Amino acid sequence: MNSYDVVVRFVANLGWCLEMLRSHFSSIDRAGATEPLKARTAFGAAERSGHLEGLGAFQLHGVGCRVTLDSGEQIDFDWDEDGDATFDAWRLRKFAHSIGSEETSDADLLAACRQLAAAGLLVEREAGWYALGS
Repeated sequence: MNSYDVVVRFVANLGWCLEMLRSHFSSIDRAGATEPLKARTAFGAAERSGHLEGLGAFQLHGVGCRVTLDSGEQIDFDWDEDGDATFDAWRLRKFAHSIGSEETSDADLLAACRQLAAAGLLVEREAGWYALGS
């Protein structure tokens, strides 16, 4: 699988993960600047990790989330100040390894991101950090 295919697969899985998280939780936020992220249900329960039926396991961390799909694929992302899911070459490389595509380089992954950004599918938020396009 080439780097472009890896990024396309990551982006598709990221969209699916975000959709599933949003359908199960009313918000994912922190109570204060130094508090950890928590996924909140409509009933007020707060979780930092768990398993979502049909998706896999999720673990909130720092300003982001790692989802291990039932297939074993790992999607890791951060949320930026606007609440958009963002990712970089390190996260893409982790995903590539989880799908057995270990020959991808950061340079090739970022080149694929730039290609998808030129097509309007991704937006470069800051140097090397991408978010889903509109």
